[in-house]
Amino acid sequence: MSYHKENPLHPLLESDSLECPHKGKVILQSSNKELFEVNNDGLIVESDLLNASIIGCSNTIAGFPTPCSCIATIPKPCISTLLEIEGEGVILIDNISLILTDKGFPLMLNGEAKAKDVFEIDENPSENRR
Repeated sequence: MSYHKENPLHPLLESDSLECPHKGKVILQSSNKELFEVNNDGLIVESDLLNASIIGCSNTIAGFPTPCSCIATIPKPCISTLLEIEGEGVILIDNISLILTDKGFPLMLNGEAKAKDVFEIDENPSENRR
């Protein structure tokens, strides 16, 4: 079997729950919901995630609150080259741990991807060269 059939990828949806390691919640809002949605949820593109806030992070350094507050880095393997909305690649939830907060911590998916068994992208992330 090929990579694509064995390992389809899934888009990040507004209803997916992302957190930093300190339980800070990423606030997801799609700017393109009127153009493309899955199960009444908008898909999250790169600019949506880069503009997302993180609330409730409990990170401290030497006793001082140092919360994660936003997304800082979205590597290319996290962005679809096959599915774009208005020229922007949709974020691939399967690679979410590669995305870093402003404090350098990876994101985590809380629960299961909402697009699982609903919407799959046959994209090989090793070929993702935006």
